[in-house]
Amino acid sequence: VIGPSGSGKSSLVRAGILPSLKRGYEKEHWMVLPAVRPSTGTTMGLAKAYAQCFQDFGERRDWLSINEIFMRAIQNPTFSGPLELTEQLRLVAGRPDATLLITVDQVEEMLGGRISDQPMTHLLRTIAQTHGAGLVILGTLRSDFLGELQRQWTVESIGYQIFPMSMDEINIRSIIAEPARVFDVKIEDNLVHRLVTQAQTGASLPLLAFALRDLWDRCRERNDREMC
Repeated sequence: VIGPSGSGKSSLVRAGILPSLKRGYEKEHWMVLPAVRPSTGTTMGLAKAYAQCFQDFGERRDWLSINEIFMRAIQNPTFSGPLELTEQLRLVAGRPDATLLITVDQVEEMLGGRISDQPMTHLLRTIAQTHGAGLVILGTLRSDFLGELQRQWTVESIGYQIFPMSMDEINIRSIIAEPARVFDVKIEDNLVHRLVTQAQTGASLPLLAFALRDLWDRCRERNDREMC
């Protein structure tokens, strides 16, 4: 998922796609790991995501032990440990044919040096090559890093599809009004109009989120159900 900074890529994935797949009518077809930030370039985040998914289905797994499996797979790409781990997760979940979804949020954090040198990159490539059609890796990327990503041979060896985000696809009025409707909060039409008018670029979305949170906090302090 590619878009400019502040366009809502992470929100779309974390608050939209992942919950929908975990709780939607096709949830039996998916095993959704928590989103991972690759800022350290290590595999610990993905190991913790696997451990959390096991726990969600009622089985406790030590993330350090999982990480040891990942490190061994990096050293020996023919090692089947990650695939066996996924099969165990499918068994625990009672979903033998489910697709595993790995989400890497803010892929640009992996592009500070050579992406091919990072353990996380080696691991993702190994998992992609061994899991076949039973795996989807979903990432978010700032659009200004797309060229750098495309120059990485490691990414070419995995293959990818781009889903660009644009402000034309973002309904600012719904972003403001729908959460309020869910929580039975009334927002004055004039306020909605002013916010929509001032939030016409991707860069303005973080400021809009901050303003709405501030308004919500003030409503709670007043024990009020109306924003004005």
